[in-house]
Amino acid sequence: MAKVRKPAVAGAFYEADRDKLIKQIEWSISHPLGPGQLVRQPP
Repeated sequence: MAKVRKPAVAGAFYEADRDKLIKQIEWSISHPLGPGQLVRQPP
């Protein structure tokens, strides 16, 4: 089994909480200086 490294800077440069991180990413993408639209991948 491969070892998975724990995030070293979670909560410092980006949100540590999964849901808050998703919202932060969505905000960045939809921001006027961002790409402008979210790309949804099929489930």
